[in-house]
Amino acid sequence: MDDIPDSVLSLLDLNQIENFQQYGNFNLDANFDLALDPDLQERMKARIPKKNRQANGWFMKIWAEWANARNIHANTKKDPHFPVPLDLSSASLSTLDYWMSRFILEIGRADGKPYPPKTLQQIASAIQRHLRVECNRPEIMLFRKEYPCFHSFRLALDSRMKELTALRSWNKPKDSRSCNT
Repeated sequence: MDDIPDSVLSLLDLNQIENFQQYGNFNLDANFDLALDPDLQERMKARIPKKNRQANGWFMKIWAEWANARNIHANTKKDPHFPVPLDLSSASLSTLDYWMSRFILEIGRADGKPYPPKTLQQIASAIQRHLRVECNRPEIMLFRKEYPCFHSFRLALDSRMKELTALRSWNKPKDSRSCNT
């Protein structure tokens, strides 16, 4: 114990002091590698399953295409939240809610057909994952009703999903022949 400086002793609890007495000096370099910030960030991103990372990349492509098209539209330039942010990491919560509400109502497949309701839910989940993980914005909680920041987005998503569900039954098999033949 004599070889432990007083400044370190004041930070140790009794268990740590007993472990030190039992096992001797602790050589930091010999026992483990330091977790440096870049490595830690990389490990945090690597924990996300490959399919989710692909979905996030797909979402970013859809968002970028939509945002670019929206930004060149004449009516968008008159909008109080103009321009649509391409980089979501620095957008304010109110700006995110505003543009994501419009995004979820306006997007569709490349062939002009709307996305199925379940796909819209998956896109919304990818938005949240991207904001929380890639943009380091853990305060983003799109689906929590008690979190008022994204109230408009939740209403837009809910209304669009109900509209599409009423328009077409997405779960029906493509073959409409009866099973009772």
